[in-house]
Amino acid sequence: MPLDRIARSLTEDEIRRRAERHYPDSRALARIGSRRFLWPLLRHGTVSEIEVGVFDAHVVSGEAPVLLRRLTLHLHEVRVRRRDLLRGKVALADLGEGRVEVEVDGASLARALGLPLVFHDDEVEIRAGVGPLAVSARGALSVVDDVLRFRPGKIQGFPLLVSMDFEFALPVGPLWPHAAEVRSIEGGLALACDLESLPPGLVNSPR
Repeated sequence: MPLDRIARSLTEDEIRRRAERHYPDSRALARIGSRRFLWPLLRHGTVSEIEVGVFDAHVVSGEAPVLLRRLTLHLHEVRVRRRDLLRGKVALADLGEGRVEVEVDGASLARALGLPLVFHDDEVEIRAGVGPLAVSARGALSVVDDVLRFRPGKIQGFPLLVSMDFEFALPVGPLWPHAAEVRSIEGGLALACDLESLPPGLVNSPR
């Protein structure tokens, strides 16, 4: 029905604007997945599925900006205050469950760290030159308390007198409140965490 489409469109547009305000140079989308929107919302006060995507966002961190190629929020059973919606306002109140997934561009992360990093599937490599010799270190990544950590499992080439370990504070924020999982992918990183509550960046309307 037209009223259902209008209410859905207004809600999606408001959520999209909330996402975009945190990454002004990015492109954002919001989609309500339910087949019908208004009647289930008025009856139960929840939206069964909302997906929010932010693309090509630059975040200042380290020595250079880090590019978030994609930040996706998968939100399920989102409680919306019905009285506010009837007044034309979108007030998100609670969340059943959710997940945030972030894909980070590897080249921009390497520049932010100031390290010659190469990102492969499930493995990160540091390539460095020591005089005429080439040195490389490979290993897996971990994340603890939103800090990315690298500990090389093997070093090839000239024995180094300095460590090739590194740590990097991830640029979490209002839409990406926490990082719990990390894996290396070809050309970058994939990070994720489950959500128990709404990301604070989606709760309030832009001022």
